Amino acid sequence: WVNTANQLLASIERHTYLRHEAENNLQRMAQYDFLTGLPN
Repeated sequence: WVNTANQLLASIERHTYLRHEAENNLQRMAQYDFLTGLPN
């Protein structure tokens, strides 16, 4: 049971990390030009 709980917590932590990274990428795409890297 403890092993399953640890796996679940690790999965939640990874999901949270990936979501945070995706949000950062979306924010960067909204604020900077893709080709030049210059601010919009």
